[in-house]
Amino acid sequence: MRNPFLPRLAILPFDHRSFFYKNEIKDEKKIREYKRVIFDGIIRAIELGVLVSDAAMLVDEQYGADLYPDAQARGITNILTTERSGMEEFTFEYGEDFGAHIEALHPTYAKGLLKYRPDGDEVMNQRQLGQLRKLSDWCRGHNTPLLLEPLIGPTDDEKARYGQERFDRTIRPRLTVEMMRQFHAAGVEPDIWKIEGMETTEDYEMVSQTARANGRQHVGIVVLGRAEEIAHVERWLVAGKYVDGVCGFAVGRTIFWEAIKALHDEEVTREQAVEHIAKMYLHFYQVFFG
Repeated sequence: MRNPFLPRLAILPFDHRSFFYKNEIKDEKKIREYKRVIFDGIIRAIELGVLVSDAAMLVDEQYGADLYPDAQARGITNILTTERSGMEEFTFEYGEDFGAHIEALHPTYAKGLLKYRPDGDEVMNQRQLGQLRKLSDWCRGHNTPLLLEPLIGPTDDEKARYGQERFDRTIRPRLTVEMMRQFHAAGVEPDIWKIEGMETTEDYEMVSQTARANGRQHVGIVVLGRAEEIAHVERWLVAGKYVDGVCGFAVGRTIFWEAIKALHDEEVTREQAVEHIAKMYLHFYQVFFG
């Protein structure tokens, strides 16, 4: 049974910026157009059966600011990214003015993404925790819930010795627990953790218990997709869907990239791209909430 005190979050993240550039889409007008296509996919998915109260978009201010009034008018949860895209260390997109930018768009959640190894460079970790503490404190002081997305990747040695899948299965769960403990000790208090998927229900339970320790029963977890193949993301979602504290998913490129790439290459129409995104989003919604 799902925890009735946590939100149900079917998040479609499309706050990608450097990703478009890396894939040779550099025209800012086109990027804005494509983000509107993705948003229209959410609207179409609601017509197909996604509950509007569950639907959520995660998009940046740079290319998606105009989507916020529409999402808010429709009752779609909206999540604003605060970090500069493509950085090795957490950096606010708008420096110390980050709070004013959050206030201007009035998102349901503010979000921060970073790469973090709890056993990594201690000096850099402390710098990142200091910045995240600023964000956490601001959010608490302004009644804006915080969603954090810490990505824990393998070292070069681990990649060579184990590969990504074995690292995910055997090493990342315990690193996730230690990461959460370090964040809590530093006074960083997210309302939602956006984490890479786990292979077993037991690992989700261990991570959820850590996220919700010491009276943090309001804290939830959503499972991200990491641009993995459909079957891989399905496996992650199914393993976590009934764990107390796991309240949704955040699947982006697995849902939208095939359609956006085909639209950019003029292989499909805009309407076909919207329909493809809507049906992919609905599929993962049914996998998790069905």
